[in-house]
Amino acid sequence: MLINTRFELVKEINAAKYKTGVEVGVREGYFSYYLLKHSKLKQLHSVDPWAGRHGEQDYQNAKSMLKHFGNRSTLVREASNQVYNRFKGVDFVYIDANHRYKYVREDIALWWSVLAPGG
Repeated sequence: MLINTRFELVKEINAAKYKTGVEVGVREGYFSYYLLKHSKLKQLHSVDPWAGRHGEQDYQNAKSMLKHFGNRSTLVREASNQVYNRFKGVDFVYIDANHRYKYVREDIALWWSVLAPGG
């Protein structure tokens, strides 16, 4: 599967009939919103510590943006390496958190372990 932009991911999610997913690194929630609006996901967990200079403002924006998806959207306000083990059998994980090599590598290794077979 070749995906040129992250927005093409929705086609793959729908084609594979994925039901649950995780976005790691959410910031203001725009991509979580896009995923929920354009996919048939039953549940999207949006994971971000929302820390730092704009953390609280970004968290409030994400919360406001995603609230109308109700139970389909869950905000998890913690670092990804602290919460990955609470998940099991998710269909996909979209990683867009800290872009430094060591953190990307860590996120891939940790979150790979919670994917469902075929995820």
